[in-house]
Amino acid sequence: MLSLLVENLFKKLCTSNHFINIIGLKDVNCDNIKELFDKIDRLKNNYSYQIFDAKAIGGIEHLYFAAVNALKAFNQGLNISKTFSLELLLYVSGQRQISKAIEMVGVKNDTKEIALVIIVQDKEIASKANVSLSKIIGGTRDDSVLEIHDPVSISELYGLDNFYDNITTLKKILIERSALLITQF
Repeated sequence: MLSLLVENLFKKLCTSNHFINIIGLKDVNCDNIKELFDKIDRLKNNYSYQIFDAKAIGGIEHLYFAAVNALKAFNQGLNISKTFSLELLLYVSGQRQISKAIEMVGVKNDTKEIALVIIVQDKEIASKANVSLSKIIGGTRDDSVLEIHDPVSISELYGLDNFYDNITTLKKILIERSALLITQF
């Protein structure tokens, strides 16, 4: 139900020719990250994607609004990076430096839970991309990994030590931080 709400909200907030697909995967094997990205990039066709360590994500809303803001930045020519995938990484992390963003929210060799975000302009491509990328990444589909399970770790990761006791407030602050990235110089 939440993914349906997100899709409808996305259409309402952004241009109607972009769709977002956010899925969670658990029990993945990221022993060779470069090989994983190479396989996905060889397959990639007419969509943008980004993979995150699900333990570094502040819920599905965090990913959704970061994608909205990254898309708006690209559409307005205010993007920081050259590709949408990297722009999304920056907006999720709230950082302007790619290396710092990867360190914060990127997948690592020991990552076992992944958040996958796919942005497309065609619903059919979204469905095909979802299936193809899930097969390459492996693991088991489990959208519950997209929610905050350890608010203390998330708070510490984003430097928000006083907000770990209220997950709703924590999510709102992460969304706000993403939205404010465009104003940082």
